[in-house]
Amino acid sequence: MYRLMLVSIILFATVISSACQQQVQSDGTVTTSFKGTGVLYFWGTSCRACQMQDREIKTFRDKSSVPVKKIQPTQEMISKLNLTHYPTIIIFRNGKEIQRFKGVTYADQLLRATGYYDTAATKTTETTKTTTKQVGGSPR
Repeated sequence: MYRLMLVSIILFATVISSACQQQVQSDGTVTTSFKGTGVLYFWGTSCRACQMQDREIKTFRDKSSVPVKKIQPTQEMISKLNLTHYPTIIIFRNGKEIQRFKGVTYADQLLRATGYYDTAATKTTETTKTTTKQVGGSPR
């Protein structure tokens, strides 16, 4: 059983893209080796909420370049990572867990948690001009 868990963890660590490598340590903590932000998304096959989460993850991916890894955890991973709900999303920054969401998490929440709005605001250099158009006759 222990060997199966170890093989699962090693396989889990090697499947993740090189830009976003996470590893589950023997004490159950998850660490990342890259500098920046990454998202781990834990789901279950019979989880209806996970189907909703998939749509939110797609929206998040369309707007953000933050890497997301979708994982169906083993029983050992569930206990070691203390996964009590599906879906569970864990966000990492510079190798450390910064936030954990249990249940359906909307794309907007993920964008805020990963700092998307902070960086989008600093990249915006143009100001938006608002004009008011009068419709109809003259005001009385």
